[in-house]
Amino acid sequence: MEATKVDESFRFVIADNKEYKKKEVAFYCDGRNTYGNISKRTFARKIYEGDLSIYRRLETYTSTSPSMGGGMHTSSHTRVYDYIQKVGTSALLPLTYKNLKLNIKPNELGFDYLEKYKKTRIVGRAGFYEGIAMFVLGTQVMMNGANSNNDNKMNTGAAMFAVGFTSLITFPIILAVNHYKLYRAVKKHNGIVDNR
Repeated sequence: MEATKVDESFRFVIADNKEYKKKEVAFYCDGRNTYGNISKRTFARKIYEGDLSIYRRLETYTSTSPSMGGGMHTSSHTRVYDYIQKVGTSALLPLTYKNLKLNIKPNELGFDYLEKYKKTRIVGRAGFYEGIAMFVLGTQVMMNGANSNNDNKMNTGAAMFAVGFTSLITFPIILAVNHYKLYRAVKKHNGIVDNR
């Protein structure tokens, strides 16, 4: 249906002063942006259009913690949730490797990025868990060396601890950056060639 004015309230989408429950509206446009329904209760804004479109929902929340000078410190944080929608469907699915693999087939553009994402994820997770093991084991070896006044054990434990600590910092960064391959897969699938 067409309307001259469309708004969204806490519970309704309002088109020309007529209220529609959110669960009854799959998509709406307010004249500037298009919004898609997520789980029949909230909407995400379309940020990228193609055979696979991307929708984004921002969720802002506050947290309170004790401050160093006494009292409480309140800070505001924003989480980003991205979804994909295949042309011809109304479902918005979370932008994940699993959902993209259902929509980008092995012979289609963009699948190579999904393969790169999968390999990096496997290596990154393995490196992270090995880092935890090295961190814990290195701490134990170092403590045993200190208790027995064994410098070799202390040095070996310190080296293991350092490798583990470095892995615990490095591999989460690698996994976070790896997420961008999913966006590149969508863009390449839609015909935007990325030479990286």
